[in-house]
Amino acid sequence: MKKIVLLGLLDTSNYGDTLICACTEKIIRGIIKDFGVSDISLVKADMLGEDYYAYMKKRKKTEAEFKTKIKGLRSANENFLIKYTGEVLESDELFTEETEKRHAEKLRRDRAEALDKSSEASAQKLLDENTAALIFFGGGLIKYGHPLRLGYCIAAYIRRAEELGIPVMFSATGVDGFDGEDEECAVMREVLNLNCVKSFTVRDDIDTLTQKFIYNENIRVRKAPCPTLMCKELFPMGTVKEGNTIGIGVIRSDKFTTRNEKFTEEYQLDFYKELIEELEKRGYEWKIFTNGHPKDRDFGVKILNHCGRTVNTDTLLPSPQSVHQLLDSYNMFDGIIASRFHVAVPSVSYNIPFVEFIWNVKQEFFAADAGLADRFTKFGGSGAADVVDRLEKAMKQSYTVSLPTEITVSELEWFIEEYVTMA
Repeated sequence: MKKIVLLGLLDTSNYGDTLICACTEKIIRGIIKDFGVSDISLVKADMLGEDYYAYMKKRKKTEAEFKTKIKGLRSANENFLIKYTGEVLESDELFTEETEKRHAEKLRRDRAEALDKSSEASAQKLLDENTAALIFFGGGLIKYGHPLRLGYCIAAYIRRAEELGIPVMFSATGVDGFDGEDEECAVMREVLNLNCVKSFTVRDDIDTLTQKFIYNENIRVRKAPCPTLMCKELFPMGTVKEGNTIGIGVIRSDKFTTRNEKFTEEYQLDFYKELIEELEKRGYEWKIFTNGHPKDRDFGVKILNHCGRTVNTDTLLPSPQSVHQLLDSYNMFDGIIASRFHVAVPSVSYNIPFVEFIWNVKQEFFAADAGLADRFTKFGGSGAADVVDRLEKAMKQSYTVSLPTEITVSELEWFIEEYVTMA
């Protein structure tokens, strides 16, 4: 039986990525059913590869060991240094700070090597003569300088697809910048123009894609909304509202600090304290929630500790364990103040009032495309009162966003009909 491989980021520490996959999968299964095709299977996979996650599991144990042994260490131990830093310091005295720096550099090298090997092995194993097509299911994949080396991961699969003559589509993918001097950008530019790449739909910066990355005129390029804008249609929810409760969706603090050094973690903690107090002053209940990333949840705990509040299920929702739990958490609220992109987009789909803090260009593109610029603001807006004012205004308005989700579907239909069912 032939298979369509659906590829992207599936790490369940961020269920926003999992949600993109789930929506794309439902759309494709509907298309295959409508075409009356019964001899095509759909295989989902994480582009980082199984070996990478095995490496990370092992690395956690090594990290725990390192942190235990580094405490109180003052004199050089050659075996220790070689194991944890890959080199021996010239000084007779081992300074903990320098050792930690060398250790961090070694971890970066090891992680890069593990990622490259894992994606290469996964591409060889996953793509074979029975693969009818490869579809990347979106998310912010076209970016460089990311710790996960996404460009190099993508390259491993596309080169394998080119070798086997497997048609490739990128569906509603995010594009985040270009640097002509960057090696990863050069690699992406090369592989995205290989003949196996047939179709590309972009959820945001189509100009950067067409002007900087794509020069192969045979590649079909269209702008199309993220499939999570179809959440209400694909995942109807019957959630019972908490009643008069506002959801505070948090993201780890470095996302905003990187965008603007003014937004230190302490600055953010102070704002959230002010925000919680403002909500309570206006008579609202509140709960903090996340999309599942452990560092997001850790920051949520820090916020509660900073506010002198008890950490329990009344103040911090449990991390979601499925797409349905993720969407259920959004739908229980009367309004949401958040930061993750895949809080805003599903909120639009379910018509949940929201305000979102901007940390990435994808939010700015969506705000402009959806005509919802007033729902997006810099971190903290002009203060907690301003943010709650924005949310209350949103709660009094009904709105319809007319982004063409039918293009997201029709482009998948075109690709599957052209290169799978008609092949």
